[in-house]
Amino acid sequence: MKNRVIILVLAFTGSLLGWGVAVAQQAPVSVRVSLDTATIMIGDQLGLNVQIAAPTGTRIQQIQFGEWEKAGKVEIVDIGPLTTVAETPELLQQQRVLFTTFDSGYHRLPSLAVIYELNGVTDTARSGNLGLRVFTLPVTEDTPILANKDIVTEPINFRDLLPYGVGILAALLLGLGWWKWSGRTAKKAAVLPPPPVPAHVLALEKLAVLEQVASWQHGETKAFQSELTYILREYLENRYQVPALEATTPEILVQLRTIAVESDYATAIKDILETADLVKFAKAVPPLEVHPRALVAVRDFVTATQAQPEEEAPAISANDKETTP
Repeated sequence: MKNRVIILVLAFTGSLLGWGVAVAQQAPVSVRVSLDTATIMIGDQLGLNVQIAAPTGTRIQQIQFGEWEKAGKVEIVDIGPLTTVAETPELLQQQRVLFTTFDSGYHRLPSLAVIYELNGVTDTARSGNLGLRVFTLPVTEDTPILANKDIVTEPINFRDLLPYGVGILAALLLGLGWWKWSGRTAKKAAVLPPPPVPAHVLALEKLAVLEQVASWQHGETKAFQSELTYILREYLENRYQVPALEATTPEILVQLRTIAVESDYATAIKDILETADLVKFAKAVPPLEVHPRALVAVRDFVTATQAQPEEEAPAISANDKETTP
């Protein structure tokens, strides 16, 4: 009988030992938390020390302070870095947390959950619970009500005035830039472009230069005829607004009829243009006296057909209006 009792006790003890080893294998990471003190005044800050012991190679993924903060009615003020104290023979890490509370009484701080990864498996380890007592100032009927304190004012320094100074300077620079830009714009608007040179003035100036060079006397017959006909075509286009520069000789002769050029001038222009075509395209060599005679004919045509300034209408006075029938 005694032997059976001894056997049963040994078997039960062995099963307990085996169950303890299984728990150790299932929870290889341990979390320990401690407070700087278990009693504080309401609104004071208190430090929490978190210590984690785990096998080497464990990676801490997250410490769930949010759930702990919500359940314990506390507010996290600062969370320090998770530092490694040792890596062998086991991993030791610790973290410092600063929190406060504004609820007086006794607080039961729940366990703190730590999520970790070991050998490719993610699991959660939890710490134990903590107790915290929070006191507040005792208020009695005899406690005097303190008067409101005046607002503490600081003397004005350079840093306080710096933003205003920068703003004023920026406004002045913008105003100066706008003033200069508007002044330049007004000046540009006030300066009108010069009126175009009258067609006859431009033509007579070019004819004078062509006559002075007298290139036909140096064997440059084609160059002279090309320049002379260009001056004539340019004058027709500027004076009568007809596309003479790009027109052929027959087309120009048609245009002369539309602008009612006198027959004598039309005949002279026809001879000049046809002679120039022969020199330029047929390589004809006319007598030398043909060239100055053609230049004089073009000059006479320009002088006779130049635009006349419009006569201004006389102003009518008030007396004239009254006497007008």
